[in-house]
Amino acid sequence: MNAHPELGPDPETAFVFTGQGSQQPRMTVGLYNSSPVYRRYLEQADAALRPGLDRSVIDFVRNADPLINRTGYAQPVLFAIGYALGATLRDLGVLPGLLLGHSIGELAAAVLGGGLGLSDAARLVTARAQGMELLPEGGGMLAVKASEAEVLELIAAHPLIGTAAVNSRAEVVLSGDADQLMAIREQLAGHGISATRLRVSHAFHSPLMAPMLADFGAVARTVDHPRATTALVSTVLGRLLSADELSADYWVRHISATVRFADGVDALMALGATRIVEIGPRPVLSRLLEPLVQQHGIQVFNACRGPAGTADQLAALAAELTAGRPVAVPA
Repeated sequence: MNAHPELGPDPETAFVFTGQGSQQPRMTVGLYNSSPVYRRYLEQADAALRPGLDRSVIDFVRNADPLINRTGYAQPVLFAIGYALGATLRDLGVLPGLLLGHSIGELAAAVLGGGLGLSDAARLVTARAQGMELLPEGGGMLAVKASEAEVLELIAAHPLIGTAAVNSRAEVVLSGDADQLMAIREQLAGHGISATRLRVSHAFHSPLMAPMLADFGAVARTVDHPRATTALVSTVLGRLLSADELSADYWVRHISATVRFADGVDALMALGATRIVEIGPRPVLSRLLEPLVQQHGIQVFNACRGPAGTADQLAALAAELTAGRPVAVPA
């Protein structure tokens, strides 16, 4: 097995990329209008996505289009924004040692880390998003205030239900057949456990994703995986990913596998991260990271706080993250 990629120039700083659910109309429009660097990177991602997408990413940034909540558009736009935000911070001198992504965010993380080319990643993203969009609707997702261990016994009798995400030690998301989810919700209520149904079109990261995997796998097998230059912590495995584990099979598994965000964050801290920067259009994962501030002294930052975020705010964040540190300019 190949060695792990080296930690980047700043091993104490980790970029964490958000996934689906963080989308909103006109996201990052303030940055797009005020930052030529961000605009350039977003346009790069848009150009890479266009062969597989019938709309421009820029349209969704500049206009309040309700279609942004459709999976087929939400995932490509979020990927483009994650890539552009991460690349802009890199140009401002913030060179993270570690990368992690929540669901679709992991593809943006892989590009920033050098483990995927932008064009290849764009093909994976559009195939993934459109494959999910074409699946029958009717599945559901349930956010549960409980540990993974507490729910595993309940879902064992329901073959169409999976654990979509373990976001913290006391917060998981279940996903799958809507009727089976409601039966589980009643059982949870009987145990005094809170569960909230999420508003989604499909049961992401569940057994209901199976019909799209073969077609997606055919696309994934045409993608190259160069040796990554920055370490990627996998939320499929919940640990640092070795160089030869990033493969077509990995991205196929990624679609239905549990997002082990809590394990991934633990791995970041074990590897020396003390500053975590959420890379996405608005703070979403930061709520899950806030307990680490008190428990472990971790600092949590947001690259963008919503549509009104500006180039000046991003530059100020970069200045804070690089204060007292030599700024290496990427080649």
